[in-house]
Amino acid sequence: MNHLKVPNKVVGLRITMCLVHASVVMRLLRTSWTNANPRRCFRGCPGNMGSYCGTFQWVDPPMCRRSKEVILGLLNRISDYESEVKRADERVAKMQEVVRHHQRRLRWALVGSALTVLIILSLMSLHFLGLMLDALQTELVSW
Repeated sequence: MNHLKVPNKVVGLRITMCLVHASVVMRLLRTSWTNANPRRCFRGCPGNMGSYCGTFQWVDPPMCRRSKEVILGLLNRISDYESEVKRADERVAKMQEVVRHHQRRLRWALVGSALTVLIILSLMSLHFLGLMLDALQTELVSW
């Protein structure tokens, strides 16, 4: 492990310095989510001008075997639930697409029905006009 403890004379606390970047204090607190160290906190070197060297120091003590098993089991359950939610979201998206498709078809069916009604009304009007003209012609001939 690459770390060096340097006493802080101002506060009386011990701070950790990176050996690679001698002037860099390891302040970044991170959490490990690996199977070997689930939810274990550590301080990592933030690097100097964006160059991360990989130096770190554990903040938490190591966990017992049972704690690791419980945490990993819970993480797996969360992952399973997230997968299930993702599959449900995909099914919902497919159903919404089917609904949109049927709405478009229904819209066109309604437009077609409205046009059919208009055509029938127009034909009925023309037929009625023809009957009126025939009646008018008969009236004129008999006059």
